[in-house]
Amino acid sequence: MVFKKVDSDYASTCLKTAKSLYALAEEMKGDSGYDAVAGAYYKSWSGYYDELAFAGAWLYLATGEEVYLEKAKTYADLYAGGDINTANYTWAHSWDDVHYGAALLLARITGEELYKKAIENNLDYWTVGVEGKKIQYTPKGLAWLDTWGSLRYATTTAFLASIYSEWEGCSKEKQQIYQAFALSQAEYALGSSGRSFMIGYGENYPKNPHHRTAHGGWENNVSGKPSQNRHILVGALVGGPNVNDEYKDERSDYTANEVACDYNAGFTGLLAKMYKKYGGTPIENLTAIEEVGEELYIEAGINAEDSQNEKHYIEVKALVYNHTAWPARVTDNLSFKYFLDLTDYIKAGGVPSDLITSYNNSSGKVMISKVLPWDESKHLYYVEVDLIGHTLYPGGQSEQRLEVQFRITGNSKWDYTQDYSYIDLKGTSSNQLTQAQHFALYDRGILVFGSEPGQGTPLVNKPQTTEKTNSNPAKENVNSSNNREEKLQTDGGEVELKQTNASNSKSNTINLNLEIKGKKESQFDLKDLSIHYYYTSDTQDKQQFWCDNAQIDMNKEPWYINLNSNISGKIMRMDQVKDGADHYLEIHFNNKDINLAGEGKITLGIRITNDQWKEYDQSNDYSYKNSGHIVIYYKGEVISGKEPK
Repeated sequence: MVFKKVDSDYASTCLKTAKSLYALAEEMKGDSGYDAVAGAYYKSWSGYYDELAFAGAWLYLATGEEVYLEKAKTYADLYAGGDINTANYTWAHSWDDVHYGAALLLARITGEELYKKAIENNLDYWTVGVEGKKIQYTPKGLAWLDTWGSLRYATTTAFLASIYSEWEGCSKEKQQIYQAFALSQAEYALGSSGRSFMIGYGENYPKNPHHRTAHGGWENNVSGKPSQNRHILVGALVGGPNVNDEYKDERSDYTANEVACDYNAGFTGLLAKMYKKYGGTPIENLTAIEEVGEELYIEAGINAEDSQNEKHYIEVKALVYNHTAWPARVTDNLSFKYFLDLTDYIKAGGVPSDLITSYNNSSGKVMISKVLPWDESKHLYYVEVDLIGHTLYPGGQSEQRLEVQFRITGNSKWDYTQDYSYIDLKGTSSNQLTQAQHFALYDRGILVFGSEPGQGTPLVNKPQTTEKTNSNPAKENVNSSNNREEKLQTDGGEVELKQTNASNSKSNTINLNLEIKGKKESQFDLKDLSIHYYYTSDTQDKQQFWCDNAQIDMNKEPWYINLNSNISGKIMRMDQVKDGADHYLEIHFNNKDINLAGEGKITLGIRITNDQWKEYDQSNDYSYKNSGHIVIYYKGEVISGKEPK
């Protein structure tokens, strides 16, 4: 019904699905299957006849088919044991009991007195009372039904009141009563009591709803750090006050601060009715977009050191944290660099490659590199610690951090206190570990925290990529902070290809992040699809292919398909050197008979290295930062891109 005028095809799909679901519900006629899955938390106390009546009424409105109206009337009576007028009128339309909504719809559809009486009994109970029974009101005017989520009941009933009161079958007297009630409950939720209960709106609105993602915590503890929620859950209605209008903005108090879809469902409808009747001015520049806060970072300190004896060494304790919340995500391809200034060491005849690196203890697998050159002209070197697929996520004390202790030992005296990364280090007791802003932390080779020599202001907060990667060792030498996202797209005859996050032109890793989408009218079997990326090897060393991530995201079932085990790549030396290319990477999808069209998008995270980790100069590579020069073949025929000449 909602989409019929704007997207008739989608509306037809929705209606077909609704009919199918209704038929299934009629066939099952029971809550045993539901309760087996969700009963421990959300038991169906009202049974199932109320849902069948409510859904039947909606299907009648959508189709005009009398059979659905008759079903709705039958199920409404069955819910009440034969007469809907005898049904309980002292509760509220909610996630569990929807017979009030069914009575309202049937009253408006049929005009029959029994359905009018059923809905009016409920609305009268919430307003003027029925036979001496009446809802309790707080001193400041909230119609208060129950401790847990008091506002959701009041605002949803107010929504029903506003719908029923605009029907010509509602008397003028009741119309005024119900509309006044609806307005009073909307105003209470928005601040008439002295505070707003809708997050992001009005005076003194709640900041700490009982909502895991809004909290953005990392200890798996509702009362854990951070003490204040990291996100503003704009537009959410919290549970609300107690019967005395008392309310505390405390995340652990879920009865008062829980938020839920059913809370906002009725509340949103009520506000739409208020806007329709009373008007209003939309808030300018309203947005839920936030500045990204601290997510991935390192704390470090000196675990041990020796600058007195013949062989000097420094041992560093580093804690790598995943406090991601924009969004929260798993990281499994982190690495960090510790930078050394070996000016004095080299002047004294020392050889950087003679320095020995090792790690003594770690709470997860790590791999530490030898001392490698960063800027030899300035005698700057680095050691890279690769976390080798160790998964970190903000889900508990041990899950959100990884401890690494690594040592650098010289075969002679060297002044490690001059190192670029030493500047942040103190001791390793809990109050001496400091943020290591002169280390450099990378997620899939992209700098996300700290700084590199010559960069300037350390990077403390930065959005990260969200692609899942595997545990292949990453050795990228990022010699520049210029890692801005590149969006390069080609519109081929049959597919659309986009290349993002191209690596720096001078690096010992060629990073490829590709998105491939078939056009709506096109159909492809992945096993017949191949991709060529053309580049110059710059060395005679063996070329290597790594696949960090391969997946299909779809807008229909099965929604997501992992392709990591179904992708292969081989690097081919070209018989004839072309302009900007002496090699190409050929990617294939193995034994995966999947159809790709407008419904799906392939995402690939690929790396090319050589076995000596020598640097590539990609600036003149044929396919570098040029999606039109990445060629896609289907059954051997070019369907996107242009081959080198």
